[in-house]
Amino acid sequence: MHIRTTKRTDHKGQKNLFVEEVQSDWHQAGKRFGYNNSSWGSVANAPFKQNWSVLAVKVMLIYASENGFSGIAWPKGEIQEMRYNTHLESIKNYYDKLIPKSLNKLVKCFDYEVETTKIKTRDPWLNLEKKQEKWRVADTQGKFKTKYNNREDAMAVIACHSRIIDLDVPILFINESLRQHISIKGLPFFGLTME
Repeated sequence: MHIRTTKRTDHKGQKNLFVEEVQSDWHQAGKRFGYNNSSWGSVANAPFKQNWSVLAVKVMLIYASENGFSGIAWPKGEIQEMRYNTHLESIKNYYDKLIPKSLNKLVKCFDYEVETTKIKTRDPWLNLEKKQEKWRVADTQGKFKTKYNNREDAMAVIACHSRIIDLDVPILFINESLRQHISIKGLPFFGLTME
């Protein structure tokens, strides 16, 4: 799996680990082509076929706790659909149901659950990409409209063509008892129960 994150400050000034994307190319290939250990070039069989996303949630929680983040936040499924210009129920299910459900089960013994916070973002969503030493700005359709030699010029275009808005995002805040538990006892390797 790979997890792409940024640091985002919410409307209360708290520094949060913002999970932009969680993905497993290995398991996506396995679902598409099947798992097979018998020949070179096939998708090798893998652990956590059904629960790789739960493992990703645990990794994010440990990282956020150890690095002093106030919580873990992530975009809703509709934002991911807009970002990748695709409408897939699996994307919405993953970001809107699976991540919150996994985190809620994991921290249930702390009488704790996923909440909502606000982060600042731009509307419309314009992406910034660096390719071959040039910076490009793209709309949500993935069509690149501009090309710049430096990041500052590209960011100026984004600032000109979008406005700052507050976006509601799901978050799991990490309180001190949870942080201490993770530091001393860690998280369960299998399953979603802490003791």
